[in-house]
Amino acid sequence: MIKNCLKCQNRRCVECINQYSLQPNSTCFKCAVDCLRCDKTQCFECIDGYNLNLWTNQCGFPCETNADCQKYNIGYCNKCLKICEFCDQQCTQCSTKEFCTNCYVGTTLFNGICTKQCINRLVDHYCLNGTLAACDVNISSQCYCNEVQNCRTCNESKNGCASCMPNFVMVENDRCTQCESGFELVGKICSPVEDLNPICPIPSNDTIVFNILLGTLVALCIIWGMLDIILCKKIKNKKQ
Repeated sequence: MIKNCLKCQNRRCVECINQYSLQPNSTCFKCAVDCLRCDKTQCFECIDGYNLNLWTNQCGFPCETNADCQKYNIGYCNKCLKICEFCDQQCTQCSTKEFCTNCYVGTTLFNGICTKQCINRLVDHYCLNGTLAACDVNISSQCYCNEVQNCRTCNESKNGCASCMPNFVMVENDRCTQCESGFELVGKICSPVEDLNPICPIPSNDTIVFNILLGTLVALCIIWGMLDIILCKKIKNKKQ
């Protein structure tokens, strides 16, 4: 009995169970855990609860907004593919693939990039790649103002904000706690409200043709392998 085979013929497997792919040597290859149908390199159909990435032929968590992906601790929602994808940078959250909104412990956020964290903190200074620098109204990195958040520069008493981080607005007591109209809080940054209906690129003809050819080639290899086995058996039977 061939392991994970659904249907056999002449002691050879001709069809595997779900989540396994039939190989030319008549064995069944295990797909990725979230894939229902595959070959050795890519997935063609995902199990329930997952969406197929048409660019990479891999499965991922479905989503409509970035908040959906935060439930899985995965970067952001690719709204064209309706699938959660990881951030490019070393960050825990991002509003796009390249722009971080929250960082791992040991790093700090600077202009959408997670950089080395400073060992010490100093009032009226911000951290730039592990080095303290004086706060500046032209810099969009958080200034340290005695635990008050979202300040670009500190007030005279250094216990509140004189100016806010980009897209934050100041409320009472020199605090920057709200986002401007048209922005929403994502991680530690006010990002533009998500466009839920973006203009999406279409996979190039080359990509589509490649995927079709690859799938056809795999199918032909399996058929050729089966025909070769049948032919060899017929020749062997004639000799006997």
